[in-house]
Formats: sequence, C-alpha cells, structure tokens
Amino acid sequence: MRRTALTHLETYLQTARVLHASTFPTEEGHAHPSYLVVLEGGVGVLAKPEDEIGDGQVLVRREVGAWIVAREMGWLDLVSTTVLRPMKSPKHGAMVDASFQIVWPNPLPNAPLETFDDEDVWRAAVFDFLVHQTDRGGHNWLAVPGPGEGHFPQLKLTDHGYAFDESRGNAQSTFLDAKRGEEVPFDALEAVRRLRARLPSSEVSDHMTMEVIDQVTGRADSLLASGRF
Repeated sequence: MRRTALTHLETYLQTARVLHASTFPTEEGHAHPSYLVVLEGGVGVLAKPEDEIGDGQVLVRREVGAWIVAREMGWLDLVSTTVLRPMKSPKHGAMVDASFQIVWPNPLPNAPLETFDDEDVWRAAVFDFLVHQTDRGGHNWLAVPGPGEGHFPQLKLTDHGYAFDESRGNAQSTFLDAKRGEEVPFDALEAVRRLRARLPSSEVSDHMTMEVIDQVTGRADSLLASGRF
C-alpha cells in the first residue's frame, strides 16, 4: 500500500463517525476490556479505551507505537493499522482516548508456528525483539487465510500494550525464542535498517518517550551489529 493511501486510512480511523460499539469477545484472561466499533461505511475496528485498565494511557499508546514501528519497517501486513482517537465510552458515556485498530478477517488465534511461512516467523521474531514484547509467550497472534490454495496462512501480531517496557523483565515471545542464536535473514535486517534510519524523528515519538525510543534504537543497533538475538 502506498503511503498516501495509508495516510488516508489512518485519517479515516481517526475521524470517521462511530455508528455503534459492542463488547468485543476476547480470550479468557484478556487484560484490556475492548469493544468492536463500527465506523461509518461499515469498517469494524477494535477499540481499547485507556480508562478501563491500569496504566491505560500508556498501554493504548504502545498499541499505536507498535503499528508505527511495523509501518516504518515496511511490514504493513504484520500489525494492524492502529491510531489514537477519542471515543464516547460505552461504559460511562464520557469521552476518552482509545486505540483504534483494524480487525483482521476470519482469524484463527495462536496457531502453531509451523502453520506459517518461515519468513513470517522471522519477521515476528525481529519485531518482538525490537519492541521488547513481553506478552507473546504462546498467545497474541492470529492466522488469517492466505491468498489461495497451497499458500501459508498469513501471520498477524496483536496486543502490544505490554511491549516497550523493559521494567517487566526479559522479552516473552514464542517467535523470538524459536530463532535465538540463528543468523537473521538479510531482508529482515534491511527492514531494521529502515527503521533505524527513521528514529528518533519517526511519528513513534508522538506516543513513546525518548527513553523508550533510545531503547528501541539500541536494540536495532545491537541486532545490526551482531546479526543475531
């Protein structure tokens, strides 16, 4: 998708009128209460209001930051387009900031890694390393039907409220664990270089502190220097 079209999509998500919202069915134990919001034109998005979980102001901005990192790397298919915008709370009716992200079609949650093409597994591992994802140990990804018979399902990464947080300890990612010690493929390193060239001036600075951006930059530099996790 060209940047112009993507910009239009982000603007639409930020400004389109909300037609209605309903509770989004989530996995048992899912931390952040979420809503399925239908925007004018019939587009469905997953909304996570900042006032329905502890540290919500930070968590919803991490959701947006993860999308921007994926976008800057050129991995527009790996993470759903996500923006920050105000919405009328379905719970109490007041206006509150929330992350709005496009809902993937026909998803299968947490499919085995062998379900996916190895390139997708590598991209997920690199992405989770860079954003220091601490909440992808055995969950928080989707398999979406591929383009036709004989094609691998497409891997989609979800739930990034607990990324970018080194205070939670080591990264927890099934994909990262699967690739530790192996040499990162050239194409994935090129995506890291694209991201590194755009930090810290990237829009990610609108949602992340400079300390967090410095941490992402440091992880990118480490990966480019060693070629391994």
